[in-house]
Amino acid sequence: MFMSKKWMVLGAIIIMLIAVSVIYSGTKTEIPPEISPTTPTSTTSTTTSVPTSTTTNTMSDSEMIDQLIFEYHELVKSESLDPLIELFVDDAKLTVTHLNTYGFSGKIQIRNYYGSRFEEVEGPTELELVDTSISIDGDQATVKCKVATDERFATENFELVKAGDVWKISSINMVLMQY
Repeated sequence: MFMSKKWMVLGAIIIMLIAVSVIYSGTKTEIPPEISPTTPTSTTSTTTSVPTSTTTNTMSDSEMIDQLIFEYHELVKSESLDPLIELFVDDAKLTVTHLNTYGFSGKIQIRNYYGSRFEEVEGPTELELVDTSISIDGDQATVKCKVATDERFATENFELVKAGDVWKISSINMVLMQY
């Protein structure tokens, strides 16, 4: 059991490093190379072209989804209710299974669920994202996560939809288990 916790911690660290590198790569901007003036000689002529547009660094769908899942877990950990709810579509669904199964529909019910959860827990929520797999099909995606806390292990199955250029959570099916 002690060795498996070490592997879980190592896996969580690796996943966090990957998430940070994805976020970092999304914030990098490319600086066009400087164009140094040239002096034409009497035998040749030189034309210098100046770029007219700036290259932007766009994220792939997979990177945007990684960022969304990372942001979701960071907002849960920091108990940031309003920004968390903005990650959901208006008619999102949340199913939570822990001894019994509870269903929530729409942002208001989901907000009430997370609000009551945040009130129950003293201090910040400590959780580690242990494993994630993403499947993308056009403007829809499925993300399966395994999450560990000090006293629980959870599986989270996200259904995502892309609205314009933004991925949003359309449903989460969460199963909480005790160690």
